[in-house]
Amino acid sequence: MYADFVRACEAHGVQLRVVDEVPRMVTAIDLVAAGGGVTLVPASMRRYQQESVRYCRVAGDEAFRAPLHLVTKPAVHNPAVERFRETVFAFAERSREGR
Repeated sequence: MYADFVRACEAHGVQLRVVDEVPRMVTAIDLVAAGGGVTLVPASMRRYQQESVRYCRVAGDEAFRAPLHLVTKPAVHNPAVERFRETVFAFAERSREGR
């Protein structure tokens, strides 16, 4: 998501001035609440109710993608887990092919 944002800014002639980076989104939101600038977070972070900040949708946000990871135990032999894993891999393959 960060790289997508930087590319989008550069494509529109916006020069970013990154002052600080933090490992957790909640920390970034708290820094914004304390007057420490702005941050970019996924829409799902809106549920973090920080009264001192305002969440704004980014125009053209469909260009931003956040990576997702499927986490399973490989040695588990559960038919439901195996079917779900197959479905996710098939969906990912179709997405890469543009279908």
